[in-house]
Amino acid sequence: MSNKESGYVYILTNPSFREDWVKIGKSSRSVDVRRNNYRYEFE
Repeated sequence: MSNKESGYVYILTNPSFREDWVKIGKSSRSVDVRRNNYRYEFE
């Protein structure tokens, strides 16, 4: 089985998270676009 989708794996932190939490994800959008969208999800 081969699934070769292009995209990005990212690791984000957010001041609203507990000190030891990070968000790890995958997106087909650029990291900058995902980071900006993610920031607005927590404001």
